[in-house]
Amino acid sequence: MTKDKKHNKALPLLAKSKPEVSLIKHIEDCLNIFGQLKCHFPKIGDMYNGFWEMLFACIVFHDTGKAHSEFQNLLHGKKNNKWFHQRHELFSLSFINSSNLSNYDKIDVAFAVAGHHKQLTYLKDFIEDNYENDFDDIIENSGLDYNTECAKLIAKPTIEILQQYGFEVQPKLLIPNIKKIIRDAVKQNSQADENILFRNFQNHLKIILSYDFF
Repeated sequence: MTKDKKHNKALPLLAKSKPEVSLIKHIEDCLNIFGQLKCHFPKIGDMYNGFWEMLFACIVFHDTGKAHSEFQNLLHGKKNNKWFHQRHELFSLSFINSSNLSNYDKIDVAFAVAGHHKQLTYLKDFIEDNYENDFDDIIENSGLDYNTECAKLIAKPTIEILQQYGFEVQPKLLIPNIKKIIRDAVKQNSQADENILFRNFQNHLKIILSYDFF
């Protein structure tokens, strides 16, 4: 269950704080650059079937994890927030996992979105060090539980934004197994001699999404 009822509807969902930029304005700004990239580098679409469609999805979903209520408190300048330096991109995976993207597309989009700020190996260590989830083991005294934190996502207005771009998301978010997702992504990314096209496709998505203008 998400905690939409605790969200102050007078406050917009923010993507950035200084200056304040709303989540939907940030998406629009990124899509403007997406249009320029598509115009100037049209042959990328010839290299990888569906590349532009996947990049579009990556852009729309990449910062949805910022809809965590405590991250919003941070962006709105509330000093008593309980964000605890978590990684917003890990919460974006909940919206991706709950979306109408195909299972194959979810893998590509999650790979790019998860890695658009930090190295995947960093995220793997971060998850293992900070969350008490019952994935493969229990990490004592970390103080955070990913499932509990996902319950703080402000889902309804975020889903409404995603719907504007043609994506449907289940109202009750499906919590992903982030440890498995990131571990598999790290493994896939390290297999340089296998699945080269697949690996390069994912990395091109991640590299473009990682530029400062996103």
